[in-house]
Amino acid sequence: MLVLLVVAGIVLFVEKFVHSDFKVLLFSFYVLFAMFGTFYMSYSIAKSVVEPLDRIEKKQERSTQATSGPN
Repeated sequence: MLVLLVVAGIVLFVEKFVHSDFKVLLFSFYVLFAMFGTFYMSYSIAKSVVEPLDRIEKKQERSTQATSGPN
């Protein structure tokens, strides 16, 4: 999140020196970068939540199989 804020500050600073024809291109690249960054952060959070849940689910399956015994 901090990276997106820093890049936004850099874009606003660089915008003063960029020709007006290229400002749309600059902001378009920033929007694409922000979308990718947001997706990556969401994916990382989801991955960090799912991994422990998978381990818990596997432990429950093993304990269920151990208690049911062979059929």
